[in-house]
Amino acid sequence: MPLVRDGVTWDGVTDAYIPGPDLDIHPDLSMHSEVADHVDPVTYEVVRHALWSINEEHGATIVKVSGSPMVLFAHDYNPGILTEDGEWVYFGPYLQYLTCGGDSAIKYTLEHRSHNPGIEPGDVWIVNDPWIASVHQSDHYMLAPVFIEDRLFCWVINSLHSYDVGGSQPGSFCTDAEDIYSDPVPMPPLRLVRDGKLLDDVMHSIVRRSRQPYLLGLDLRSQVAGCEVARRRLTELVGRYGAPTVKAVMRGIITGSEKAFVDRLRQIPDGEWREEGFIEVAKPGDRGIYKHVLSLCKEGDTLTWRNEGSDPQTGSIAIPFVAWKGAILEAIAPSFLHDQLFAVGGALRHMDFRPTPATMTCAQYPAAVSISPAVGLIYTQSLAIRVVARMLSAAPDELRRQAMAAPANAQYPISTIFGVNQKGDPYGTIVMDSFSFGIGAMATRDGVDMSGVPWDPMMTCPNVEEEEEEFPVLYLWRRELPDSGGPGQWRGGNVGHAAFIPYGAEEIGHSTASSGLALPPGVGAFGGYPGCTSQFRFVRDSDVREQWKAGRMPKSIDEISGTTEYMTGREPGAVQRREDVYEIRWAGSAGWGDPCERVPALVAQDVREGHASPEVAFEVYGVVLDASGAVDVAATERRREEIRRERIAAGRPVAGASAAAGASQGG
Repeated sequence: MPLVRDGVTWDGVTDAYIPGPDLDIHPDLSMHSEVADHVDPVTYEVVRHALWSINEEHGATIVKVSGSPMVLFAHDYNPGILTEDGEWVYFGPYLQYLTCGGDSAIKYTLEHRSHNPGIEPGDVWIVNDPWIASVHQSDHYMLAPVFIEDRLFCWVINSLHSYDVGGSQPGSFCTDAEDIYSDPVPMPPLRLVRDGKLLDDVMHSIVRRSRQPYLLGLDLRSQVAGCEVARRRLTELVGRYGAPTVKAVMRGIITGSEKAFVDRLRQIPDGEWREEGFIEVAKPGDRGIYKHVLSLCKEGDTLTWRNEGSDPQTGSIAIPFVAWKGAILEAIAPSFLHDQLFAVGGALRHMDFRPTPATMTCAQYPAAVSISPAVGLIYTQSLAIRVVARMLSAAPDELRRQAMAAPANAQYPISTIFGVNQKGDPYGTIVMDSFSFGIGAMATRDGVDMSGVPWDPMMTCPNVEEEEEEFPVLYLWRRELPDSGGPGQWRGGNVGHAAFIPYGAEEIGHSTASSGLALPPGVGAFGGYPGCTSQFRFVRDSDVREQWKAGRMPKSIDEISGTTEYMTGREPGAVQRREDVYEIRWAGSAGWGDPCERVPALVAQDVREGHASPEVAFEVYGVVLDASGAVDVAATERRREEIRRERIAAGRPVAGASAAAGASQGG
């Protein structure tokens, strides 16, 4: 159903589908809305946790059936439970933004499929259309209606990232795509399962587009299996406690999370906050930078989000509306809903999203959006974390301590490898070492080194041995990179770097789809410094194998001879041959507060433990260490005063201000 907002018509085909307040549902589809008047507290808690357990079993089923490294290690999937009309009850505990469009997917399906061909018991619907629900086409949604006595009671859903779903490049991160017609095919809701039976014609038409049809088919079956398990468990739960009781608990979960969100929000003064930043390179060969703006208005118990001021969409780095919304939501949840078991529906009742279409953060059809999660979505999440940190700086201490600087994943370093592995089988995967991100510094404590991300508490980094078994690679190292987290009064968590050569194959294909190589994406908070940038590089014709024969193992690129060659962030294809070393470094998280305010003993400890170098301790933190590594207090005071004088000398008047006013501000 088209929606007109601020003079713009949103039709769900050429623009983002944004559901209206009243859904156009066919009258023959009977909806269950009966709610028990009272549920005793013990029953409420039992059913509440049973619903959560169903969600977890849903996710565990996907892992067991799929077997994909993207699922097993990246946790690039997430299940969920929603009400009959598409309001969130529970997210799953995995990759949060992946299911952010689940409510839109269900509401679109209700409006556009209940009339024709109809929604029936035993259905499972599939959708990957970014203008309806998915953040990009590689993320397939499965939507399974749960019927009780021929009435639609609720929905169980999941979304999962499959490695290759078509498009111009292996892995389906199509950096060279000019528009949607070079991207993987977007699908509006299609019925994949009818009356509990998989429809082979639909499945075959989907896997036919993939370079790895068997792996894609297994992923899709794992999603169907997860939905079927969750649907069966929910039906059993209703049979045990009754539909009105279970529905009352669902409603209670939503209103409980709403109360927690509003109670915290009301502790913060009304105001407006704004962040902006830049992403470089829209497509191969481009050298431009593109502005992203995110503003937040807090008024009473409502948060209004806008992207006004963002650059027009271009190249392959713009993101659809649902990705923008999901990035914002995943920044809100850790700060406001950390004790609500991923119940986000209540918060969404108090969040108003007002995007400007045809911009970098609300792409208009037919934009190319296949790399949107790696670039614009994650950068928007970083902007949202920074905006929320500004808002929380005015909050009481209990809330303020939930604020953080930008995490290390402000630009995801998509580095894809592909070819034929040591077993003679075709393969393709993202280099997943970079899942050991660092969490940004917080208002009262340091970030966490090589920790994963704040919006996927279940994320893991694959073991080197498992990567070497599955793919034709042999690792030289994977370890923490000192000084990679942003310095500050509280420092950002460090990230890592990894290097490997081909092993068991003569060559490996490479492609990249990332920004954050030229501009540090993780900007610091309140004087904190940014983390490091990402980097992809080869050492061509290296002497590594000769060093092995001599009994030596190089510990860094500096110990390897050869010709260094850097990859750009939008490189559709490169070949790594037998003697070539490939190293990847991922962008670091940001710091919080002035580095010269950091306790000197903490800096000395960082140097002692290898998290920071003596050079950064002196140059940035202004901490002088003696030969034993202890702090020279007097020299440190002098060095910090010198840094402050240098800052004042380098200061510039505010544009348009008088020289006297500028001098006054500088002093």
